[in-house]
Amino acid sequence: YEFNSLRKLLPVPLEELRQMEASASKEDGQERGGAVQQIKYNYEDTSLDELLPVVEREGMVSVAITSSGMLLISAYKNGVGAHDGKLLTSVAGNIEEIFGREDDALSANLKRILEDKNIFKVGYGFKECIKKLKRCGVDLNSHSLKGLLENVGDLSIMHYLINPERSHKEDMLIRSYLSTDIDAECEEASIDGPVDGFEPDLFSVTAEEPVVEPQTRDKRVCALMLPLYEKVLQA
Repeated sequence: YEFNSLRKLLPVPLEELRQMEASASKEDGQERGGAVQQIKYNYEDTSLDELLPVVEREGMVSVAITSSGMLLISAYKNGVGAHDGKLLTSVAGNIEEIFGREDDALSANLKRILEDKNIFKVGYGFKECIKKLKRCGVDLNSHSLKGLLENVGDLSIMHYLINPERSHKEDMLIRSYLSTDIDAECEEASIDGPVDGFEPDLFSVTAEEPVVEPQTRDKRVCALMLPLYEKVLQA
């Protein structure tokens, strides 16, 4: 607990609670054969103009901005679950370049959808995302707390409220709720075959290292925020 004064409010000592939790986790692992089964999700890269109508139809979208400033957009295909359909993702492009274009119909349509109060936005660590979008003239209804809560689902905050004692890192949430190891999955995808448009040189990769497409991990994490949101709501 963050404050020692809260320990006295626990029904049993904290150390005993930790022992009970460890014992329960061990028994759960034994019941499952000692390992968590890896769930396979279906991913598909698509263009922004093909993805936006899906977002508008389904009323839900996952939004992320990479460390290099690339805007990622994901949605379910045909409104079906990830196990039955596909998780569509589009790399919209550099956020400043996208919304810096004048008289660009696609950029204007993207801005309209992101600001649409009827389209729910899901993501992780949305504070920085909201600030960056707002600097580019895109407001996710963040002028009021009520409006923000009605339009945005931040998985890091949601999980903190549900279980403040656990790790809130995105890869841990994906592993815990979706039984998916995102790093192992990306490495497996790189082994399956060459990546179109990506040709590593001899100095950037060794024979022992898997060739992973730039942004592969970011795109998959963005897509997985959709099923993760559903799982966290059920917790």
